[in-house]
Order: sequence, then structure tokens, then C-alpha cells
Amino acid sequence: MKKKLGLAILSVAMLSVTSCGTQINNAKGSTWDLKPLAEKYEDGTSSGSSTVELEKKGRNASVASSFTKDSYTVTFQSTMGHELQKVITDRLVEGKYLPGFDGSVSGNPRIEVKLTTVGNYDALRESVITNIPTGGLPDLAFCYPDHIALYNQAGVVAHLDNFIESEDGFASSIASNFYVEGAAFGDGHMYSLPFAKSTEALYYNVDFFNSDEAKNAGITKVPTTWEEMWDTCGKILSIKPNSIPLGIDSESNLFIELAKQYGFGYTNTEGKFDFNNESAKTMIQGLANQYLTNGYFTTQTLYGSYTSSLFSSKTDEKCYMCIGSTGGAQYQYSADFETGVTLIPQAGEGGTNAVISQGPSVCMFKKGKDEDEQQNKATWELIKFLLSKDVQIAYAQQSGYIPALKAAQEDTAYVSKIDADAKLKTKAGVIAKAQKQSLAQMPYYFVSPAFVGSSTARTEVGSIITKVLGNQRTIDQAFEEAIAECEYSARAE
Repeated sequence: MKKKLGLAILSVAMLSVTSCGTQINNAKGSTWDLKPLAEKYEDGTSSGSSTVELEKKGRNASVASSFTKDSYTVTFQSTMGHELQKVITDRLVEGKYLPGFDGSVSGNPRIEVKLTTVGNYDALRESVITNIPTGGLPDLAFCYPDHIALYNQAGVVAHLDNFIESEDGFASSIASNFYVEGAAFGDGHMYSLPFAKSTEALYYNVDFFNSDEAKNAGITKVPTTWEEMWDTCGKILSIKPNSIPLGIDSESNLFIELAKQYGFGYTNTEGKFDFNNESAKTMIQGLANQYLTNGYFTTQTLYGSYTSSLFSSKTDEKCYMCIGSTGGAQYQYSADFETGVTLIPQAGEGGTNAVISQGPSVCMFKKGKDEDEQQNKATWELIKFLLSKDVQIAYAQQSGYIPALKAAQEDTAYVSKIDADAKLKTKAGVIAKAQKQSLAQMPYYFVSPAFVGSSTARTEVGSIITKVLGNQRTIDQAFEEAIAECEYSARAE
């Protein structure tokens, strides 16, 4: 009853997979048919094999007992800019060799790391897919679960199970909330390992919430539930009539998080789309009321820019709260006021405390039937380097993401540093607060099932919000179009 009441109170973009199931459209409209390419990477696998059949024929990468060559080059493709790449290269010997694999240890080959950057995650995904037919894949790449669901159609992602099992205590060294993401594909195998993680947080104007003006309006706390959020937004507008009290950067995250918190369905582990239901429609009607009638919030698409710019605005048209990524905490800084960071609103009693887990993982690619063992073994050494405590802490401090390695998360110097920085009223202080909040809310993290079509679902549920709130579609029309796009994207031949 409480859960229904909470929902009632709430009520007051990308590559697409075509109808062929494994044909993937690129930005220019041409297609790649990935499934027939599986034979290039799998021993004895026919081009018509399903993903499950591929798994049964032994896709698990084997671990070579020893290296047979004197040197290897491992290519690593990511979205890292110069400063983040420097975190890696500064910890390589001569800026290019893995420590211990630089010629200084007898019996170890030289392993040279070559870093390449692709502008963003969509561009990285398209680059990988483009290179599947040519065999020009990197050895290692940043990834999200949706990416792997696509790559798996060609059988190019190496299982990591045997590598992980060959290292005592390796699995338990990774934060379990992040580790499970690598096995979110329904067959029990590990396809990726987490590298650095972010989440969403509620940023708020501390000076405003502490002001007499706010207290006189009945604002006594930062909202912790959606019911409290809408009540607070109304009170803000009563004293700041030109403001937009709340900014929300991601429409897709908003829908997915509300679905998890209130339990009305999004996608499931069987690869089905569950979001076309009356509870979800009631939620959208509620958001429409708060946006169109009350003017309580805006979103990135509706506003036309990241709402962090509205949060730091020097004009009367500004927001006093913003829901955005902890990975972008630096953009929530303003020299004009102190920024606070806390958990996004939750459903409250009867609901599930939930906030989305994001940030890059890494996956290893097979390079062809005859090359895998040795090259994968060298690539595994790079993965271990990336998940070493020194690299994890340095990357976290530079990026604002949090480490995946438990030893890094718990490192006394790291924790002391972010504790000290969080007291600063500077950009570094906001980043540190976001890191502290990210670590504090780890029990609430979740990831959605990944399958062919799940990336389309993510895009489409965000579009439902912008279409309805933008008066472009009725609620029923928006849901019908979203489901049609999702089913089209995942339809088998």
C-alpha cells in the first residue's frame, strides 16, 4: 500500500540493431552482419550458431602456461583524454612497458602497451564493430555491458573465467557490486572486469538550503524521497519564482532508476522489455504534471544543455538541486556557493533503495584462432596492471571516478585524501564529496540486464520522457513507439 501511495505521489541517444538481430547499423546507415563472423574467431563454430551454442563449443579463453616470444605489443582502446592517459603512461616503464615486463626480470618478455583514444563510448563501440570483419580489433577496450551484448554476436569477446581462476583471490579483490556486471549476460561467464565506476548523485546548493530565506519557506532539509523532492520544489518556487528548482541530466537514468525503486519493470534477464505497463505510465503522467503544470524540474534534452550549467547559473533562472553523474562532479562546482552531494531521491517506505552503476569496464578480444593464447596472456598482464592499487587510486584521483579494487577503496592515504579534500569549498572539494558519496551508496548500486536490444531500450525510455514532457506524443503513443523500436531492434531473422 505504501509503495502504491509513493508512486501515486510521484504522479501529482546510438547504434541500433536491425530486424536481422545481428545486423548493426552504423551512423552512416550501412550495416554489419556479425553472426557469420563468429567462424573467424571460434574453432568449429558454424556461422549460424546462436550465442548459447557458441558458449557450449568452448569460447572460454585458455591461459597459456608460459610465454613463447621475447616481446609482445598489447593495444588498449579507450575514451581517456590526455591527462587520464598520462595516469597510465606515467606508471609504465619508459612510458610504454609493463612493470616487470620491461626486460628487467629474467624469463619475462617485454610487453609494450599502445594506447589509443576514441572520442566517446558510442564512437568506441562503432570502432570495435567496424573492425570485427577485418580482424583489426584492439586487444583490450573500455566497454559497457550493452557493448558486449553486441560484440558477443560475433564471438569476439574472450571469457575471463580461466584467467581470474588462475589468480588466487583475484575475484574477491574487486568490489562485488561492480564485479557482477561482467557476468550479466545469462551464461554465467565473465566477459569484462570493472576499471573505474561512477554513479548518480544529488548535488545541492548548500548556501541556499542553510539560508534563513529557505528556512522561512519551510525548507528544513535536503529531500531524500521523491515525495519530499516535489514538496521542496514547490517551496523553492514560492520564494524563487524564476527558478527551475531541480535539474536532471539523464532522462534514461531517471526512468530506469524509478523503475527499480518502485518495481514497475524495465527489462529482464530473458531479454524482454517490461516497461510498457500502467505503473510506468502513471509515473510518466506524474513527471508531466511536475514539469508542465508545476515547473518543478527540467532535463538535459528539454533544457538543451547539461543542467549543471543551470545549477551554476548567475541569473535568477537557475536550479538549486541537480541530479547528475559523479564522474562529472567538477561541472557542479561554483565559486558563488558551496556544493553539497548526497544520494538521489528514493521511493521511500515500501520501495527499493537504488541508484544506477556506471563507468568503464574492460574487455579482452580474441584475435583469431591461432593467435589467442599468447596475446591474451600478455593482455591479462595489462588488466592486472590496470587493477593494481597504485593505478586505481591515481586514476580515481584524476578522474573523480571511484576505484573498482577494494584495496584501493579502503587505502588509508586515499580515504584520508578525499576526506580532507571534501572539506574544501573548491572544485577538488566537489569531486571528493562525489567520490565519498559514490563509496557510501555502493549497497544501492544496480545494473540492468544486457542483451541485444538493451541499448535501444535505454534510449527509448529516455525518449518517452522527452516526447511526453515536450508535448510531442501522448503517453500511450510514446510507449507504443518505444516498444516498437525495442522489439524491432531485437527481432530475430
